[in-house]
Amino acid sequence: MRTLNGVALPDGTLWRNRRGWSAVAQTSQRTLDCRVVMFSQAKIAGQPIDLVMDEPSCWPTLAEVQVLTALADQAGSSFPFVWDDFTANVMFRHEEPPAAEFHQLLPGIDDYFVGIVRLVTI
Repeated sequence: MRTLNGVALPDGTLWRNRRGWSAVAQTSQRTLDCRVVMFSQAKIAGQPIDLVMDEPSCWPTLAEVQVLTALADQAGSSFPFVWDDFTANVMFRHEEPPAAEFHQLLPGIDDYFVGIVRLVTI
C-alpha cells in the first residue's frame, strides 16, 4: 500500500531517492595536536522523499493532481505517509519550491499529468 494522508498514490509512482539517504550524521574536528575527533549520531528525521510521476510509468489524473496540490497548499501541516513497509509523518518540502509540481502530459489536454512531489520526514 502506498498512501499520503490516507489517499492512494497513483499506480506507477516512483520513490526516486529512497536508497540515497544516510541514517547517520557525522562530523570531525582536529585537536591542537592534529588528532581527529569524530562525532556521529543517528538521524531521526529529515529524509527527503521525491515521488516521481512520469512517463512511461505513471500519469496522474486531474483529480489526483488536485488532491496532491491541495495537501501541498496546507502550510505547516504534516501527513502520514505509507510506502509498502515504510511509514512516517511527512511535510511538503517548500524550501525547494515547488513542493508539488505537475505539467500536462499533452499540451492543452487536462486529462493526464506528469510531475513530482517533494516531501521530508519529520
